Amino acid sequence: MGTCRWTYNQAVAHFRKTNVYRADSLRDLYVTKTTINEQVCPKDMGPPPEWAFDTPKNFRFIALHRAFSNKRNGNITKFKIGFKNKKESRFFTICEDAKDARITYVPGQSRALLSISKMKDIPIRCDPGLSIANDIQILNDNGFWYAAIPTFVRPSDNVNLGRAVALDPGLKAFMTGVDLCGNSIHIGRGTRDQLDKLRGKAADAQRVMAEIKNMHGHRSGKQWKTFARAKRTFDCATAKIKNCVKELHYQTCAYLTKHYDTILLPIFTSKQMVKKSCARNHTFNKMLLGLKHYQFRELLRAKCEVTGISLVVCSEMYTTQTCGNCSRLHLKIGNTDMFNCPHCDYIAGRDLNAAFNILRFTCAGSLAVHTNIVRPTVMETADLLMNFVWYDMADVLVIFDFDESLVNKDSDTYAIQCFHPELLASLQTRYAENPVWPNVFDDVLQILIQERPEVTPELICKQVAEIPIQERMVDAVRMAVEHFGAEVKIVSDGNRMYIESVLKHQGLAPYISEIVTNPADHEVLENGRSTIRIRPYHSDHLNPIKCPWCPSNLCKGKVLDAIRSSKSYDRVLYVGDGTGDFCPASRLTKNDIVFARADAPDGRAFGLKELIDSNPTMVKASVMPWSTGDDIYRHFADAFHAN
Repeated sequence: MGTCRWTYNQAVAHFRKTNVYRADSLRDLYVTKTTINEQVCPKDMGPPPEWAFDTPKNFRFIALHRAFSNKRNGNITKFKIGFKNKKESRFFTICEDAKDARITYVPGQSRALLSISKMKDIPIRCDPGLSIANDIQILNDNGFWYAAIPTFVRPSDNVNLGRAVALDPGLKAFMTGVDLCGNSIHIGRGTRDQLDKLRGKAADAQRVMAEIKNMHGHRSGKQWKTFARAKRTFDCATAKIKNCVKELHYQTCAYLTKHYDTILLPIFTSKQMVKKSCARNHTFNKMLLGLKHYQFRELLRAKCEVTGISLVVCSEMYTTQTCGNCSRLHLKIGNTDMFNCPHCDYIAGRDLNAAFNILRFTCAGSLAVHTNIVRPTVMETADLLMNFVWYDMADVLVIFDFDESLVNKDSDTYAIQCFHPELLASLQTRYAENPVWPNVFDDVLQILIQERPEVTPELICKQVAEIPIQERMVDAVRMAVEHFGAEVKIVSDGNRMYIESVLKHQGLAPYISEIVTNPADHEVLENGRSTIRIRPYHSDHLNPIKCPWCPSNLCKGKVLDAIRSSKSYDRVLYVGDGTGDFCPASRLTKNDIVFARADAPDGRAFGLKELIDSNPTMVKASVMPWSTGDDIYRHFADAFHAN
């Protein structure tokens, strides 16, 4: 360890003087004894001493390589790489190739002998018959040495009996679960008190060490003995904390994989919680990070793969704040241990209520599933879950206008602005003379393609696909579909080709069930070039419309009536901005919600909110103004949970 630490510090010192951190160059200076490439050491630095070569070369090179791994990966930008001191030797790892390591079993003895490089016959305890087939690691953790020897494990063939459990990770109880039989489990409920005692011991010992180190003047031998005793206490308490958490993880994984065939585990983002908490919550942050929920999830994932158990990693969005009886939201639950619903007086344990919501929402498909480790037989579990758990999700339809609503620009004029901005004035003039937008835009688009031969339909669609979109608007669409099972449609006076390009670029195409807009097609010209042709949604001759609020090419109110006549929806959420959205807003019921975009701070006005304010009796639906995609995201969350 001392030689590896010396090599590490030499590499850091060399970097500070020369700003060179290539491991291959430094290897010739501080690792190898003889080299073909002639290298020159910086001033006041020299080659390794003779005693350094007694340590295997690969150990020293790994130490040198680790000195700059973070720098090379771009993780270090704002602070200086520090030296490694002796107190960090409690955590040490070296790697060894499989071809240079072997295990020798001694007849009549319970231990074996491990040989690596120049280090021979190291006594170890291992399972009989263990062989080395992959690279191994030698670790020093809190003064204890371990040999990490990978082995191949054949997954067991698990017979799926439909036993499933949903877990809610936490701090007061490490895991709280509810299974399909109605049983509740609490794991690690008293672990916090035990860990607090050990953390108190470590804090007291650390305080004693700090007082002695910060003393001025000569320190007596008795004080150094006190320091050494405190350091042993600190190391022992730290090791016990780590071992307690590790034992908690192992025992929990063993119990879950033994008694259940399907495990639902939500993502518990400890780091994000710590980032959001204030500095006064230092104790809370330390306890939260100390339970190592991410390490537990990875351990459980590996254990499930070996035992043939299905692990479903899902979201826990609003599971704590949702009532398990009436499914309404309780936003002021705070940090109480009991869930007391203010709407239906339902009382349950806070963590048990959350675990039950995770079970039923995941089974109903209203919670996002991030990872699913599934064996072929686990499909039987899905059928059993749906038989045991059923969640009544109301049919909700979400309709988005596209221009200035889902995206933050007008997609048609955006294309003209990008490739031929001089045509914008002509576009407005033509529209004033002939107020049929698809026909006017089609004429201007043909002029653009004729005067700009380098502009192709593919280039136009590629440029339009990158149009600015409202912040968190994508998250709002995904939440509506993934978490709440809503159906999302787009009704727009734009054109299909532009809209499909944006949806594909943003990854929203699978979430949109239908697009109602003006048709757009490719057309080959006589000169061999291709163009885009735009046609009105409502034909002027075959299907004329008479609506005082809508343009002649598309009546969104008529489209909304056709959608509702084809399928019955319990609720409609309409997101719009302009005057063309007033007609469908006036046809919504009192159970629906219309989200009307408010005027922007820069003076940009939108007509829907103004028309609703001018004609309040014509709109029966609830009206919610919005300005950003974050507003839509929050309004959607409230609306779906209230539903």
